[in-house]
Amino acid sequence: MTHKPVPLLLKSLAVSLFTGLTVQPATLAEQKPQWVPISPKSDLPNPTISKPNSWLPVPEAELLPTEKTELADINLFPVTLRKPQWIPITSSNPPGSKAVTWQNAPDKEFLATQKNDVAGINSSTSTLSAGQSRLIESRPQLYSLNRSIAFSNQKVGPDIAWRAPTGFQWTPHRWLDLTVDGFSRRADGESFSAWNGGDAVGKLFINVANTQSLSFTLIQSFRSVSLFDDGSTAGASTPFGEGLSTGFRFGFPLGKNAGLAIGGEQIIQWDDFTDTGRTFYIAASKGWWLGSGLDAYPLAVANVALGSGRLASDPNTRFACADTGEKRTGTFSIDNKLCWAPVGSLALVMNPNFSIFTEYNSVRWLLGASLAPIPEFPLRFTGAVNLANQIPKNGFEINDDTMTWSFRLSVGL
Repeated sequence: MTHKPVPLLLKSLAVSLFTGLTVQPATLAEQKPQWVPISPKSDLPNPTISKPNSWLPVPEAELLPTEKTELADINLFPVTLRKPQWIPITSSNPPGSKAVTWQNAPDKEFLATQKNDVAGINSSTSTLSAGQSRLIESRPQLYSLNRSIAFSNQKVGPDIAWRAPTGFQWTPHRWLDLTVDGFSRRADGESFSAWNGGDAVGKLFINVANTQSLSFTLIQSFRSVSLFDDGSTAGASTPFGEGLSTGFRFGFPLGKNAGLAIGGEQIIQWDDFTDTGRTFYIAASKGWWLGSGLDAYPLAVANVALGSGRLASDPNTRFACADTGEKRTGTFSIDNKLCWAPVGSLALVMNPNFSIFTEYNSVRWLLGASLAPIPEFPLRFTGAVNLANQIPKNGFEINDDTMTWSFRLSVGL
């Protein structure tokens, strides 16, 4: 029998042992652990812990609660933002022994890609920032439905304006919206809460065409919505349906949270009973999510516009007036000149059901609130107090004796 020399045998055993210790699973070859064990109450590596020769994934339960929430919300799994994906174990650890303490592995032990990840966390382009960007991108796009805010998840929220136009693209999820809006009147000595011969107008918005970059809406207005033709008030001086006119609206998205609209209401007047004015406008809207998460309410919305007709009633703000050639009298004389003036609104959408807003529309400055009780069904109720009323006549004056109120009821399909 032939015996190998003892030195050669020892050399073979050393090579086998070295090979067994250096060959790791493929996943470990791609990424070293980001943590090394140290002994309790020590800042130095524990020399008594043998080198691990097998690995286990970290249980999901050991993720930090905030990290689990982030991963659930945005489905993002950045390695550098989690606890280590692998933990070392050795056969020498007795059953029931306590887990070892961990510290960051020295930078020199990181792979090159891991170094880049760590550098990214400490910069403005970190993995966390990327996660926040992903979260922001998952929020719904903003649309309009009449003067209401609407979303790409097919929900319709409350109003963000009363008379001032909005600039968001029209929602592609609703083809029709019917609305009635009006305002009270008030003479000296009359009650604030009474109707006092107020007036109202009906409008029908029809979503004719809608693409990713454009929406086109037809607008039918009814100057008279009173069912009682008794001539006692302005709203009842003509039969129901008179004062028929047609307008239009083009909406263009400017990203997910902004838009631009060009349109007009009461442009083509089919009879001689429309005295609300030909209202051309160009409007822009922008929204800002003020909270965090997917439903990051409150949502702040600003609408600014240049408008004509009743939107250019204030003589202190209108400009570029030109004669139209018409010679109408009374309240119908609003169309004898084509003037332009700035108008707008600021709104705070508290949640999908409720908003508050303020608006200046050249005739009134008002504070309003709107309720959309069922976001899946676009029914909206809006009420406002006209703090400065009849601005062309009274100026921008806040007076308890002249305050009135406005309302709107809208339903979409």
